[in-house]
Amino acid sequence: MILFQVPTHDILFGPAPIDWCEPNRAQTNPYGWEELHNTYTNLAYVIAGISLFLKSRSSPDLDRPFFFAFCFFTILTGVTSAWFHATLIYVAQKADEFFETASVVALMYYHTHPRVSAEPARHDDDDDDDDDDDDDADDDQRPSSPSSTKYFTFSIHVVALGLGVLFIPDLFCEVNLLVSVLLCFKAALSRTSTISHGPTQSAVRSTYLTSFACAGAGFALWGVDQAFCVYVQRLNLHAFGWHLLTAAALYLGGSASLALNDALHKQLKSK
Repeated sequence: MILFQVPTHDILFGPAPIDWCEPNRAQTNPYGWEELHNTYTNLAYVIAGISLFLKSRSSPDLDRPFFFAFCFFTILTGVTSAWFHATLIYVAQKADEFFETASVVALMYYHTHPRVSAEPARHDDDDDDDDDDDDDADDDQRPSSPSSTKYFTFSIHVVALGLGVLFIPDLFCEVNLLVSVLLCFKAALSRTSTISHGPTQSAVRSTYLTSFACAGAGFALWGVDQAFCVYVQRLNLHAFGWHLLTAAALYLGGSASLALNDALHKQLKSK
């Protein structure tokens, strides 16, 4: 196992070091695609990203840079994954691995640096009078915008991710993706707990759990497809398991995030 490598032109545009269970049939597949089912099922990511983008336009006080980055990276996950499975070249593989993780990282930053939060700010116990307390409370309820420093940190993170996927693939591919998914899920549930207990909180939490379950099931089928290819080749688990389930996970996670944002906005407006 090579931990660090410098990809040359021949490596980048040469064959990818991994191949999937679906047979390569460039001679008979439409447009000369290597893997037919593994290619067209990536349309699910494109549909998920576009749908979330359209839904987000009416969401109040949404932190659009982070959420739009999530939608954009989800779309590009579909585009680059289709490119990879259609050609099986190394640079396409790296692009696919980068955007699938970048989409989760963008959603993670959306939750860890929220524009709308129901968490009250801390105040000194010795406020001057009740009027000052009321003013402070009003300030607590106003949406807070992430500073440019947080956007800069996100940009550096994404650049580091791209370099890591390219130069240190053993560390920055599946391992980084798994860690990003767990951190994103933790941050999302933490924000969900700030909604007042009731049907809305239950619905948002349930959607997040369903999203996480889809991601877990997709990863499990990805592993089965790799480990037991001889027995499950006809099932095309990478296409109909990994692609469709993780696209559903991204869509559900994004939808829950929009619902959470709307719920927090209404909760603050009602105070």
